[in-house]
Amino acid sequence: MTFILHDCVGVLVATPTLALILVLPGFLVAEILAFPGFRDTARGLERLAIALLVGAASMPVLLDLAGHAGPTAMAALALFLSAAGAVVAFRRGRFAGLFDNRAPLFFTVCLVWFLVATALLVDWPDGEGLRRSMQSADHVKHAAATWAIAQSGAPPYNPTFFDPAVKSAYYYFFYNLTATAMLIAAPFGVVARQAAWAGVILSGPILFATAWLVYTRSSLDRLFTEKSERRLFPWLLALLATTGLDMIPVALVGGLMFHTWITDYEWWDTQVTSWLNSVIWVPHHVTGLAAAWVGFLSLSGAERGARSPALAGLAFASCAGLSIYLGFGAALTAAGFLIWLALEKRWSDVARWCAAGAIAALVAALVAAPWLMSLIAGRLTGGDPPVAFEIRAVPIFDIFVAAEPWRSLGRLLTLPIAYAIEFGVYLLGSIAFWRRAGARGLDGDVAKLLVVGCAVSFLVGTFLRSTVLLNDLGWRIMLFAQMASLVWTLAAVRGGLFDNVNANEPSPWMAGLVVGVLMGFAADGYGAVQMRLYAEETPAEAAMAPDERAAWEWMSARLPANAVVEENPDRDRAFGYGLYGHFRESVSDYYNGVLFGSSKTEVERRIRAVKPIFTDIDLTAGEAMAAASKADIGYVVIRSLDPVFINRNAWPWSVNPVFANDNMLVVAVERRAFAGGPAK
Repeated sequence: MTFILHDCVGVLVATPTLALILVLPGFLVAEILAFPGFRDTARGLERLAIALLVGAASMPVLLDLAGHAGPTAMAALALFLSAAGAVVAFRRGRFAGLFDNRAPLFFTVCLVWFLVATALLVDWPDGEGLRRSMQSADHVKHAAATWAIAQSGAPPYNPTFFDPAVKSAYYYFFYNLTATAMLIAAPFGVVARQAAWAGVILSGPILFATAWLVYTRSSLDRLFTEKSERRLFPWLLALLATTGLDMIPVALVGGLMFHTWITDYEWWDTQVTSWLNSVIWVPHHVTGLAAAWVGFLSLSGAERGARSPALAGLAFASCAGLSIYLGFGAALTAAGFLIWLALEKRWSDVARWCAAGAIAALVAALVAAPWLMSLIAGRLTGGDPPVAFEIRAVPIFDIFVAAEPWRSLGRLLTLPIAYAIEFGVYLLGSIAFWRRAGARGLDGDVAKLLVVGCAVSFLVGTFLRSTVLLNDLGWRIMLFAQMASLVWTLAAVRGGLFDNVNANEPSPWMAGLVVGVLMGFAADGYGAVQMRLYAEETPAEAAMAPDERAAWEWMSARLPANAVVEENPDRDRAFGYGLYGHFRESVSDYYNGVLFGSSKTEVERRIRAVKPIFTDIDLTAGEAMAAASKADIGYVVIRSLDPVFINRNAWPWSVNPVFANDNMLVVAVERRAFAGGPAK
């Protein structure tokens, strides 16, 4: 229980710290660069939502600029902008009426969300051991990015493949935020994983604020009623908490075909990830979506001003660094919208959008050119292009047909069914909206942007895929379509489009809405349970987890921060170095080893060189130390599951470890660390 209490307290401190360094600078930037409506029409929670979004859209790139001078400069800039934001907001009365009659519901939901998200993220006791969340498989690299930036500034070094001459090639801007929160809250004991989890928690309100502002600025509900009788907040929360009809294929494919339950309900198809899973799993992509919409909204509407391109430029530059895939989608959406503006001969608006794009390109070139060039050149995949043409996979169909061209043809034919299942109630709501709205659904810039973003999602998501491990491009680009369908469904619900004209007769549309929402709730509930029931580690790994955490926390307290460590890399994912330690590894594992810029060939070569240290029971201590030294390893971390730990005649048992417990040995790679002297 000590572990879980420590993590809960750390998250409790890190979350408000991160919130303040987003909201307070957001007040300042929104005031100076005149986010539309912030000064004049926004009131109460809307002004707070704008400040949160503007902070989330501007601080990633501003912190990156400071990060070139080191981590201390990042923390100093965040504190300065927060103090300046507080002063400006106070003097200009922006805090007045901040908490309106919607505040109690909003903050109650935020508290519930904090408790739920924390429960889904932290390690839980599991008998004699600890069970990590299923999402720890990805949060290990999020935590590693956080402490790497906190140690080295921006751009960070690669925490998963030691190469002192090469910086990380990764869209790391979200972790500029969490690293800065960690630096500021470090005196209170906050560590990297807790700051990274705080980023997850804050991405929930960021998503809500994005959906709220996009919906209200679109004015689509006014097409049907002047003022809807259905309250906005409860319905928006309900629709964000639901997802598609994924439980149907989970039951059919898992239960009927394979007589088992699918561990993650998203994986029956090339996923359209639920809002819950996106927030818990990939908060950087969710924040990238928010940054894109801050840019879009800055340039849209009657209240936009001369400074709007500057704010939009910052937002678009942040978007590219928060999520290269959302940045790609935002660029295509902006390009499509520019064509629309040109066809309408709105040349001043074309100039405004082009100016914002130029500013974004300039900022991105200044702060992100090295990793952008790495991504474009395909360095992450050892020379392969980062994006490839492929018809979106429908794995259920692919089981039966593997040969081309029949597989691609079959995918095209089955994709409409897959999309219908994935979008579920959002598809129903979108149909209800457009059958009533018609051409009026295109009134206003925000309404047009929703349509263009949705089209970009389906075009890119259907015909392109990313080649770095998994199809992140195909998954994340759909966030634009998800936002559009969410707004259309919300407008349909509040506009009464699901109601029957005859109040005495049941409405099949309302029945469909209720069934779709309930099935979406069931899928998200199932997914939340699976996050805790299923984990990457085996029962043996769960049993040794307390000793593993103890070893890494001992190292974190005593070893130099620039030490290079190594645990057995011969597995899909390693956890200790990122979640519990804060040390670079010579090479972490097959999966995360390539994500920060190293090629697959480099990673595989180093794994082959290092693996015998942990698996070859005939290796002498001198030979093990020589192999470790050649790979720049300062400390070897051996677990009880490694063959050289299990065999008591293997080399680790002839040396003097600097740390040992029942399941872990830590050996220093130096002359005094082993008997017999160094290798000859």
